[in-house]
Amino acid sequence: MEPNRLAQYGTIDRNAIAERLDDIADTEVTILGFRVAEGDFGEYAFVDVTDENGEKHTVMTGASFVLDALKDAQAKKAFPLNARFTKKGRTWVFE
Repeated sequence: MEPNRLAQYGTIDRNAIAERLDDIADTEVTILGFRVAEGDFGEYAFVDVTDENGEKHTVMTGASFVLDALKDAQAKKAFPLNARFTKKGRTWVFE
C-alpha cells in the first residue's frame, strides 16, 4: 500500500490562481470573503472577489490597510461588499 500524498490535504483551493491587487486595480469588485494566512513578513489575505463581468478571482494581499478593513468588515458581518482598489504611491487605497 502506498503512503498518502501531501496533495490529498489542505483546505485552500490550490487550483485557484492567486492574483495580486495590481491585477484588479481600478476595477469595481464584489468581495465575497477572505481568509488570512501567516507569511515570512506577517499576515496576508486571500480575498475572493467577482469582477464587473461576474468572473471570480482570488486576490492575495499583505497590505495592512486592506487587511484591517477586511477584518473589520468580517467582524461586522458586512460581506458581500463592493470595492475599488487603487494605488497611491506605494500604498493601496480603496473606496
